[in-house]
Amino acid sequence: KISRRLLSMRTTTGFTFGTHGGRAGLKTSSSSSSSSSLVRQFLPSSLVRFLDARDNNNNNTFDSSSSRFPRRGRNCALFSTNAAGNDSRQQQQQQQHQPITNEVKSKDAASSSLWWWQTDPMFAPYLGGAPEHKRGYDPSLQSAYDELKIPLGSGESRVRDAYLNQIMAHHPDAAGSKKKLLKAQQAYETIAKDFWRHDSGCASMRKKIDQALKNTTTETQSYDPTKRTIFVSLRVYRDLEAQHTLRSLFENAKDPSRVFVGICWQYKTETTTEVSSKTGERERCVCRLHYAVNRITAKAEEEVAKMKGEQDPEKYLTVDVRKVQLEVQEYEDEKERKAHNARAIFDGVKNEKEKEWLENVRETHVNWDSSDGPCYSRHLADRLWGGESHILYVDAKTAFDADRDETLFRELEEAEKDNEADHDNDNNGVVLTAHPLGYDLETSPVLNPETYETDHHVFIYGKRIFPSKEERNAPAMLTAHAFGKHFPHFFASKLHAKPERSLKSPFVSNLFTFGPSEAFIRDCPSDVHAPFLYLGEEVSTSIKLFTKNWDARTPPIVPLLHCHDPQHRRECFLEDRRKGRLLYASIYDAGYGTPQAVNRRTRLNEYSCRRIFQIVCDGAVSEDAAGGKVIVRDDDKFNIGNGRRAKEFESFSGVSIREKRITERAKTAGLEREKFEKNEKRKCKFLVPIKTISGTSQVKEFLYASAVNDAF
Repeated sequence: KISRRLLSMRTTTGFTFGTHGGRAGLKTSSSSSSSSSLVRQFLPSSLVRFLDARDNNNNNTFDSSSSRFPRRGRNCALFSTNAAGNDSRQQQQQQQHQPITNEVKSKDAASSSLWWWQTDPMFAPYLGGAPEHKRGYDPSLQSAYDELKIPLGSGESRVRDAYLNQIMAHHPDAAGSKKKLLKAQQAYETIAKDFWRHDSGCASMRKKIDQALKNTTTETQSYDPTKRTIFVSLRVYRDLEAQHTLRSLFENAKDPSRVFVGICWQYKTETTTEVSSKTGERERCVCRLHYAVNRITAKAEEEVAKMKGEQDPEKYLTVDVRKVQLEVQEYEDEKERKAHNARAIFDGVKNEKEKEWLENVRETHVNWDSSDGPCYSRHLADRLWGGESHILYVDAKTAFDADRDETLFRELEEAEKDNEADHDNDNNGVVLTAHPLGYDLETSPVLNPETYETDHHVFIYGKRIFPSKEERNAPAMLTAHAFGKHFPHFFASKLHAKPERSLKSPFVSNLFTFGPSEAFIRDCPSDVHAPFLYLGEEVSTSIKLFTKNWDARTPPIVPLLHCHDPQHRRECFLEDRRKGRLLYASIYDAGYGTPQAVNRRTRLNEYSCRRIFQIVCDGAVSEDAAGGKVIVRDDDKFNIGNGRRAKEFESFSGVSIREKRITERAKTAGLEREKFEKNEKRKCKFLVPIKTISGTSQVKEFLYASAVNDAF
């Protein structure tokens, strides 16, 4: 609505619209005071008060000759609602189709705005003050809730489930209506925006504006809006190692005060119950969500197999063993809840240092069975972003080097210089990415009480075995070697030696990506319309960043490690849905859930793959090429950009999504083969499972092994 009204005024106010990295932006073409006043009527009231106070303050708090101003892209002050000089306007015109990365030398332009999101139409209309209504109860949302066929005020999980039901019912490939599907998408985005307004991330953005407003009316500046900060986006699915990752984030930061974390915890938040076949009431039951309980269950199965004569196996399983199982399960439930709660991880009462860390953690909690893949969990984590200048994506099992924050900023600055030299000053934005090398978890043997021999091993979370310095002599780049049904499988290829400068990377890794927040929050947000997408997220992110003029580069130093424990995770994924009367059923009968649940996940995965396929193929694919109806809206904010074309990405990366073709360039990231280690020389022998619809596959593949050429 704001964009349409501004567009209708541009001939009279002197304001015109441009695009930055494929997204709409506002640029000034007149210095008239009337133009500024007209635009201010569309800004939040707190921001207007701040601008008025700044303009009326002769002794401006921010001295443009000595202060560092906020950046957008690499090294640039944010665009202004006040007009700058002719030189500044020429720079803005040159940056219409690329991220803003040049230093704007005009003092007026530099001092006029603090953050890019203050005037971004995606955020600005909602930052004027706290929401007037409770979460989900705004009367203006009634039509959106009606579209999803749920009552006003329904919670996050119910809204998400209702939206997925609408996809199943109205998807054109299931003889549904494309029009109704798009209406359901818009309804879900509307409700999700209201949820975001009530999240701690949006509250942090409002707080920043209020603090900046106070700084303009006081002589002392207690709040520095130009400070570089890092938002770490974490997605955790029932992982006890994540608590140690969270602690490592702050312990190994040179300046923990500039590190903020947004965590989407997905774990067992509720007691497992089922309807009793005898009483008809819900009662506690045993599940297979915990390894300790599963060991008891396995031993019970062995004992039942030995029973003969008058022994009653049913009584043994449902009475004697059940009592022990429930006791151990209750203990494991409590341990899992504590490991997925920042307030339980950090001592915010006695330890002052951890109390400060806790203030920088924002979290959201989701029951494990409400999870529908990586895109949705990343969306929930990113909603906790509070206006930080940079963003870091890592996995839940990550160990950080000392002074990691300083290393990241230094490597990013060097990569930006390398990028300028490689592209002849075309001023594209830069993000860092690589496939982290691995570390191991220590294990402890568990003895058989009868034979005193080792029965099995368990992981000791937090006890980490790190590779030697020689093994970390060079980073690993993401390469493509084989195609899945729709998208390529990625592998990590480790370099022989540490490169002298950062290297171009066609693909970005979910295990490590770092860059300005504009790249991911504004230009490449997580696609909420792609549930159960287990293969395709990384390639779609790579293409979106490329077409919105962001270049990915692998730095010589990657200040973190990742734990690869696929066998452990595979067991967790396959066991999750067996409980109660299905506890002793075959894993192939009950491991994936009911037939209806399996069919639902399979279809939603297929729809998501098709959607991503249509997006990354430049939106110009026919229905035959897309394998079904074209369902992407023209104004879809999750679409690719127009800074560079998808065809250019094919040439750059060596991967053609439409033709399912992988060239030599994709297998070597555009480098010579000799620069990479060969299989027999690779020392990091961790396993990485190929992801499938059920979560993981039974197929084992070495991290640095090629699926096509074993010699490479």
